[in-house]
Amino acid sequence: MKKIIITICLLLLTGCQSFPLGAEIVSKSEKSKLKVEQAEWKKTHDKYKHVAKYKKGNSEYTITEYVTPNGEAGYQIIEQNSTSIISTGFGPESRDRTYVVESLINTTSITTTIK
Repeated sequence: MKKIIITICLLLLTGCQSFPLGAEIVSKSEKSKLKVEQAEWKKTHDKYKHVAKYKKGNSEYTITEYVTPNGEAGYQIIEQNSTSIISTGFGPESRDRTYVVESLINTTSITTTIK
């Protein structure tokens, strides 16, 4: 139930600009670079670097660290554009933290007629 509520909230937060569904904001080469930077940061600071809302064109991404109940750390890159949210996880929960949420609702075309 928690995942459904989060998914609905994420869908409601998407904007109304036009991007291809599922289009990546952060390219694979950029993700590889970020992965190296995160590994280096963790060696120096004993935790992953948090990046709060980095704007790239009409899109944005953030990097957040997570810690499992067993004390293992990882991070995820959450990308958002007008039509989708793409999360890529790294670390022990990478499988559970990697997903795509695509908006099926274009909020600019919703109309209501009251007679």
